Amino acid sequence: MSRKSAISRFVARQAASDMTEAVNYLIGVALSAGLDDVARKLSDVNMELHSTRLAANEDSPDQSPRSVRH
Repeated sequence: MSRKSAISRFVARQAASDMTEAVNYLIGVALSAGLDDVARKLSDVNMELHSTRLAANEDSPDQSPRSVRH
């Protein structure tokens, strides 16, 4: 795997992870405010983020850019 490809996958995993954390917070806020429909839609967003992480992990589940040799 090329270094560029490994970096792209690493960045995709990190971004999806960070966004998942933010969306989980927003789900909590929506539920606290009684906005169940909003919370359900945000839950759908979380499923998409999960799919993104899975796709990024398909070829290299445990590799970070530093572990890839040139």
